Amino acid sequence: MTLTRFLATTTFLCCVALNAVAQTFNPSDHGTVSLHLKADTLGLANGAAVSNWGGLTVAAGVTNGATAPTYVLSDAGFNSKPVVQFTAANRNVLAATGVNYSAQTIFAVASLDSTAVSLAGLLSGGADNLNIRRNNTTNFYRSPGQGVNTGDFCGVVAGGALSVNNVASGSYTNSVAHLVVSTAGSPQVYANFWLGSANPTLARHWQGKIAEVLVYQGTLNATQTNAVGYYLQAKYNLPTTFTPPFAVVNSFTGTTASGVTSPTGILSPGAGAPITLNWATTSATSVSIDNGALAAPGTASGSVVVAPAVTTTYTLTALGTGGNASATFTVHVGAAALPPTINEFVANNTAGLVDPTDPLAHPDWIEIFNPNPFGMDLAGYRLKNNLAQWDFPAGSGIAANGYRVVFANGKNLNNPAVALHTNFTLDSEGEYLALVRISDLVAVTE
Repeated sequence: MTLTRFLATTTFLCCVALNAVAQTFNPSDHGTVSLHLKADTLGLANGAAVSNWGGLTVAAGVTNGATAPTYVLSDAGFNSKPVVQFTAANRNVLAATGVNYSAQTIFAVASLDSTAVSLAGLLSGGADNLNIRRNNTTNFYRSPGQGVNTGDFCGVVAGGALSVNNVASGSYTNSVAHLVVSTAGSPQVYANFWLGSANPTLARHWQGKIAEVLVYQGTLNATQTNAVGYYLQAKYNLPTTFTPPFAVVNSFTGTTASGVTSPTGILSPGAGAPITLNWATTSATSVSIDNGALAAPGTASGSVVVAPAVTTTYTLTALGTGGNASATFTVHVGAAALPPTINEFVANNTAGLVDPTDPLAHPDWIEIFNPNPFGMDLAGYRLKNNLAQWDFPAGSGIAANGYRVVFANGKNLNNPAVALHTNFTLDSEGEYLALVRISDLVAVTE
């Protein structure tokens, strides 16, 4: 038979039906993060020197007499949140060398005073490169239409952009908190990363405050940008126009005591058997699950054990600032299960699925299909050919209406948490192959 479906051998994929969604924000939900600096994580005394911020340290030996910026515990201009004060006269600089931060999108919450010098540098690569900086002495940053050149992060290659408070190439107000979002036309790498200066010799020091910097490796789509922007907008009361994000249910699954996991539904081993409900959400302030599973508001991601005596459907509701989302999961108790079937197999695999235990190998394989609306354990079934038979071990989960691949290469690997391998191979010239129910030795597929 020909290969018509490429499947991961131990991962079950599904779609969860979603209805519509204090903000829970995880930056990695929206892209791959290279660096995240938050003044509110420093935990210093007001007026203390900031000698280390997320691995960036005072680079006195590198930057010709640099000194540490100052921690401000509460700044009214940043919604009473902590900030780090950079003073140009004191040559405040923080830097990290040899870090190789991959970057294409940068968010920064900052302010810049009117007394800042021409080309004052918010951040850079330390060699007057990959700059986010003031455009001369104007109230603009270097950006398309505002003096951008190849020394700027958004100008090093064509296609970059920079916005201030949602306005492309927009202006800022002196000494007022604003959000800078800068994107490069292609991924860039900060071999060194500096805050507060462009390089060791140019006197282009930042004169202002920095509350948060978030560096993503790639570009963000509109939904991701809005989610990050709204988080910063709400946190610092910025004059931006991002909209409250909807909550999203990323997953809602159930797991039996034997380790069988499935989305949408699962077959309980028996009335009152424990089933662990697991969930993960994005942009949710809290979650709840009905039928007594989670009466008090829960966290954005978590788990809870239920033990229904009868078939029960649980609805998870994730509350979001912009709207709610929900998903359902059913624990089937005492349901009559249709037998799984052999969906397809390949007896001469030369260029299809690879063996996870040997990436250079293309073993024969057998694909099992579960026709039930619930996940189940394949324990109690065996695969059999002319010469041998192989039993599924306990915990061999298969998702609701899902598929599971078993490699037929004679390795006899029985750990259900990883790829399964039979103790026999398939004959490309043709042979008997069956999936047998062990309890009555009936071949459910042959």
